[in-house]
Amino acid sequence: MARKKRRHAPQPIPEMTEKDVKRFWSKVDVCSHNECWSWKSTATTSGYGRIRIRQKLYSSHRVAFHLANPTVDITGKKNVIMHSCDNRLCCNPAHLRLGTLRDNFMDMVQKGRGGIVANIRKREATPHARLRLRSLSKLFFAYVKKIRNGKVRED
Repeated sequence: MARKKRRHAPQPIPEMTEKDVKRFWSKVDVCSHNECWSWKSTATTSGYGRIRIRQKLYSSHRVAFHLANPTVDITGKKNVIMHSCDNRLCCNPAHLRLGTLRDNFMDMVQKGRGGIVANIRKREATPHARLRLRSLSKLFFAYVKKIRNGKVRED
């Protein structure tokens, strides 16, 4: 039986020297305040930017958030840095905010990302599936209802 992958709390961003900060921003395409600032260096297979600091890899958007908000603790097990722009390579601190895994999931559902909208519409086709969907939590069911009524955009 396969074991469940356990989510570990993210590593705190280490103290960065001026040279580290310069190197980080040299890998970001800084544009106007409203535009996405794209990461220009290496990325994971899931599309998130990565940078090595003190021999460890960190997500570029987490480092950008930390540099803009050095006093905010981002290391909680359920904490994530969310992109308001939904661009995984974006490092613009104006597009990043601290949230929880639940916040991130609800944001994904509200915006119709992750194939959830199409998946729910397909599952809604059978009466048995509708009964299963009704057993979900009230909050999630409210989004299922919005999807069914066409109030959530497609992927």
